[in-house]
Amino acid sequence: MRIMHLGFETHVLGEATAPSVRSGDGLFIISNSGTSPISTSFARIARAQSATVALLTSTPNSP
Repeated sequence: MRIMHLGFETHVLGEATAPSVRSGDGLFIISNSGTSPISTSFARIARAQSATVALLTSTPNSP
């Protein structure tokens, strides 16, 4: 929600109204381990579409 307040169009991945991730989009993932199957799957899909992926994790060597 805070990113929306900065003037960016935002969506929650997996919501019924969210559009598909595409080139030029950014995906921000917060994951303690950085290895949860849903997070890594979303990251792979986003990278395959040339979207930018940012990860916030407590595990420095996560994939």
